[in-house]
Amino acid sequence: ISPTQVAYIKNRGAGTVTVSWTRNGGPSASVVVLQSGGSILLFEPNTTSGITALSLVSDTTALVQYVLGG
Repeated sequence: ISPTQVAYIKNRGAGTVTVSWTRNGGPSASVVVLQSGGSILLFEPNTTSGITALSLVSDTTALVQYVLGG
């Protein structure tokens, strides 16, 4: 589904996870560095908004929980 209007991401691992995404029609951006146990929620009610790409990068072995929807 593109763009994705709902994204929930949680770091369930011991290290950090850097979350980057591309907003529909915009550039890629680093959004947040999630510490262990940290989470982020995106909810975009406009059907032409949201994200079209998602990147998760961990500094160690990651255990990431995520849900995407649109």
